[in-house]
Amino acid sequence: MSPRLSLTGRNTRFRLSSFRSCKQLKHLECTLLDYATWKHLSNLPTLATVKIDQGMYEVQLDRDNVNFTTFLNLTSLKFHLRTATNIITLMQNSEFPSLKVFDIHVVALSHAETEQIFHALSQCEAYQTLEHIVIRSKSTNVQGTDERSLPTATTQLLPFTQLRILKLSLDCPIILDNHLLFEAMSRWPHIRSLELQNTPRVTLRGLFAALRLCPDLHRLAIDIDAVDIDVDPEAESFQHTSLQSLAVGSSKTEDPEAAARIIFSMLPSISHVDHDWNILEWDEVNGQLESLRVSAVNV
Repeated sequence: MSPRLSLTGRNTRFRLSSFRSCKQLKHLECTLLDYATWKHLSNLPTLATVKIDQGMYEVQLDRDNVNFTTFLNLTSLKFHLRTATNIITLMQNSEFPSLKVFDIHVVALSHAETEQIFHALSQCEAYQTLEHIVIRSKSTNVQGTDERSLPTATTQLLPFTQLRILKLSLDCPIILDNHLLFEAMSRWPHIRSLELQNTPRVTLRGLFAALRLCPDLHRLAIDIDAVDIDVDPEAESFQHTSLQSLAVGSSKTEDPEAAARIIFSMLPSISHVDHDWNILEWDEVNGQLESLRVSAVNV
């Protein structure tokens, strides 16, 4: 049988019989799986990537009656789920010592489940291998979700020292301040893309202190506190030339001209700042950036 298997029947539940002959399976893409199949897959030393799209219905794993072995050589785990129950059960009851990519999109994700995912991920024994973490959910109208923050999400990811990509798009904001951002960047020296929906406690000074630690960062999307300008670009010689994309979400600023001067001076590759549509101050920042660039060209 081919080392790549794709089973995508709509709302189809695939049982162990579908996989018994897959002794050399490397890449799996399918929909619903039962417990016996997961158990079988956890024993396959050849299995490298798994992508599960569970469609409209799910096979619920009994979290009190599971016994997976180590997914020894699994490097990529991707899920598109309606709920998080199965991925939490899977992560809590196995190890992934070779995992490089963890990418999940959950339609309905409560605050408690979000915390469980971060805790389970922090226990998955992939500290030296995990490079790509994406966790997405938009479920504001789902019963059980709320707007509470996630105070430990970032700290639980600090041990993953090989991170290149981190994207957390959740209804619960991530707690992030100057100190924690600095510590994160010191732990993730290879980070290239960082996208968080966070509480706006990072100041401009804290942002640039952290940027000094991640020279390869080319995309950054975080909320910042740009109301009180605490950086003087004329007194700073630092420039981060690799950053190509900057998004500030719903960040506030009361001095668009000063914010533009700082970005122009210290982030020379940023010509436009992305932001939420209703935050008009950043339109002014972008206008000022354009004026500064035109003036620099005409000098």
